[in-house]
Amino acid sequence: TMQDEINNDDLDPNFNMSVDFGSEEADKVLVGIEIELSEYIQRIMTEKDISLRKLSKMTGLSTRTLTYHLNGNSENSLAKMLLISQKLGLTGTVTVCVKRD
Repeated sequence: TMQDEINNDDLDPNFNMSVDFGSEEADKVLVGIEIELSEYIQRIMTEKDISLRKLSKMTGLSTRTLTYHLNGNSENSLAKMLLISQKLGLTGTVTVCVKRD
């Protein structure tokens, strides 16, 4: 199966991202999470030798859509990257703590 092809015991498939922000920093912080998750996904793809075409088959997203979101070109890239992470067999948390102004 596709899942069996990507298993690799040498790689920790967990991520944990946590950020704090106030209202003025919200967009910047969320973009930072998107960038960090995108870099993590791309590292996993490289280490597990998963091509964009193979990732497309795994996720049901076109290679164009994958490229678009992995490059952070959409306001909802974080949601798509979480879906991609799930299809890659990754687990983890993204925690956003809101501070008072």
